[in-house]
Amino acid sequence: MLLGRRQSEKNHIHKKRRRERMNLEQQLEGMVTLGMPAHSSSQVLALFSGSGIVLYHVAVEGEQLYITLELDDFRRAQRLLRDRHIRFRICGKRGVPFFISQCKRRKGIWAALLCTVMLMHGMLSFLWTYEVIGNERYSEEHMIALVQQYGLWPGTRLSAIDYEALEHLIELEHPEFTWVQLEQKGTALCIAVKERLADSADLQDTGSIVAKTDGRITDLVVYTGTAFVDTGDVVQAGQVLIGGWDYPERVRDSMGMFVDAGEPYAVYAQGAVRGEVVHRAIGTCALEETWLVQTGHIAESTAVLWGTKQMLVFGEKSSPYQYSKTIEQRKSIFEWGRWQCPIILCNTTYQEQAAMQRSFTEEEAYRTAMERARRQLEQSMPQGGIFVRESSGVHRCVQDDVVQVEVVWIVDEPLGQMAQISLP
Repeated sequence: MLLGRRQSEKNHIHKKRRRERMNLEQQLEGMVTLGMPAHSSSQVLALFSGSGIVLYHVAVEGEQLYITLELDDFRRAQRLLRDRHIRFRICGKRGVPFFISQCKRRKGIWAALLCTVMLMHGMLSFLWTYEVIGNERYSEEHMIALVQQYGLWPGTRLSAIDYEALEHLIELEHPEFTWVQLEQKGTALCIAVKERLADSADLQDTGSIVAKTDGRITDLVVYTGTAFVDTGDVVQAGQVLIGGWDYPERVRDSMGMFVDAGEPYAVYAQGAVRGEVVHRAIGTCALEETWLVQTGHIAESTAVLWGTKQMLVFGEKSSPYQYSKTIEQRKSIFEWGRWQCPIILCNTTYQEQAAMQRSFTEEEAYRTAMERARRQLEQSMPQGGIFVRESSGVHRCVQDDVVQVEVVWIVDEPLGQMAQISLP
């Protein structure tokens, strides 16, 4: 009989919890639900109203009265009920204080969970397996043994590996590979290689240096191969600069000059070629312009995705601003090696932008267009390029209230690239 009554009270409390929603303050303070005989309800309510105790929920279910109050008021209520000899029973406890108390009683479980998480994190932070792609002449075992010579053994901490430096070192010490790429995939090390073919025909087809664009030669150094241009020559794109072949001997011609003689043979052309190249950019500026500037206000949302399907959204479902910049960050909730959980968390940030208008005079628009063209040239500056001069032939025109300016830069930059050229 007693067990049935207690089970009935538990079911009643579960139903009440579904009906009652606690706010954040109540969650932090903690709430207690008391059960007592219904015939004493008037006495209990009068007793609590006179003592200043706040009752958040009062309900009569059958022969039982249920009241919900804060944890801070519980001790006073308990003392008052005992002084009046009113029987009561604690039927429910909710909130952060009780959750913390339960956690303290389950220290072993939390310690085991923490150790498990730390162990999993530690296991995922080390190298355990290898993956080799692109190999033809060399076996996977050979490639694995090769990287192990550089300290990449199972159990190596992944964050301590300098992939770029190791790639460069392996390429220098092992010329049998055109390039080597090392990449982390979970706890696996992916070794991607391109093998250098030793066939002479391959060297013949890929051993020449040609001009990648039009320009004027400013510096030419030949290590191997035959030079076809000299400093100061103007060349066109695709023109052979250093041929990928050499001659067995050099003889004097009728003018007493040394010339190449004999049957040419293939070599891998090597050298340094620089030249002056013309770069052009056109900048524009309207006399009346509108652009967007950030106001500093942001809105955020988090979505749970299954593949491309949106399951849940917390926060803003779309941008609340008329103009905004959207930034998305996606991350799988769990990864193990090459396996990735299909559930993805997508964090979206909406940055508010305001439309600003500005009027330019013709002279201001001209200067603004020039700066925009120069900025384009700076962004497209080739690696290793050196600015020489800016051309004075700047063109300016005004059409439909828009100013256009062409800026020409002369840049000294590497001019050669490898190409497939047949032997002469």
